[in-house]
Amino acid sequence: MSSLMERLDSSRGLVCGVCSKIATQFGWSIAVSRIVAAIVLVVNPSVTLLVYMVIAVLMTQRSSY
Repeated sequence: MSSLMERLDSSRGLVCGVCSKIATQFGWSIAVSRIVAAIVLVVNPSVTLLVYMVIAVLMTQRSSY
């Protein structure tokens, strides 16, 4: 979990890079993925935050291999 906390980047406002990774994976614009994430967060915040954290943890675990 400490590596997850190290990925917080307060200088650019990024949290774990989930939107960036998803955008890169699917060839989307990072701005579009962040806008979609923000809209989904407004519509259903609890599920969105849970899914976001799960993806962040999975990305951290996958990058450590």
